[in-house]
Amino acid sequence: MISKKDRNILIELYEKTDGANWHTPWVLNQPVSSWHGVGLKNGKVVSISLFNNNLTGEIPQSFGELKDLQELNLAFNSLEGQIPESITALNKLSVLRMGRNRLSGAIPEKIGQLKRLTVLELFDNKLEGVIPTSIGELKELKKLILSNNLLSGTLPETLGGLSVLERLELSDNEFEGQIPTSLSGLANLKSLVLAENRMSIHVSQALLELPKLQVLFLQGNLLDAPLYRELNKDERNFSLFQFEGKLFDPRKSLHTASEKGQTRLVDIHFEDQND
Repeated sequence: MISKKDRNILIELYEKTDGANWHTPWVLNQPVSSWHGVGLKNGKVVSISLFNNNLTGEIPQSFGELKDLQELNLAFNSLEGQIPESITALNKLSVLRMGRNRLSGAIPEKIGQLKRLTVLELFDNKLEGVIPTSIGELKELKKLILSNNLLSGTLPETLGGLSVLERLELSDNEFEGQIPTSLSGLANLKSLVLAENRMSIHVSQALLELPKLQVLFLQGNLLDAPLYRELNKDERNFSLFQFEGKLFDPRKSLHTASEKGQTRLVDIHFEDQND
């Protein structure tokens, strides 16, 4: 059995996102356990995965009342409007995927309340404003992917508090300023993607020496570091890749098959969102 309250919240989602025209619609007169993408445990809704299911319209505010929700995947749809502030009350949520929609407005200021969050993906939307400083409170976060939005301002120093973070991808926004010095303490960081912003970047040696860093994309910014002085003066198309302590400019350095094999090129727009 599922509570009437939880069932009504799911029905509201269905009605507000044109459920009749989903690729796989719910049959509302059937048990909730048979509804596509809905996971239940002990009569509670613990997961909703409607990836690429032709959802349109807006996410209802009532979502914040699904107190047992652990995973929410609404990526690759056509959702509009703002991310409901009520979502920040889902204190059991570990995975939040809303990439490739048409969401607008700001990232909820209280996003840091989602203490169990390990994945936050909001790429390819129309989000504006700054990254909330509270994001540094997500101590279990491993993936933060906000690429291809309209986000602006400077990157908060609190990002350095994400001690287990592995992927930080913020390309194709309107960020300014420098790379926060606190990022040089992210010992688990494997991928740092800041390409196509408005940043005046000085890359510290400490950042380049992060023990697990494999991918660093900085092209499309203003680069200023002694490390780049031997490179071409026009750095607008510059991509820097690091693998096991070796730095490569792909216009000059990738000459051998072994080097090419060691260097992973990342497509930041078409990642497998379930990896």
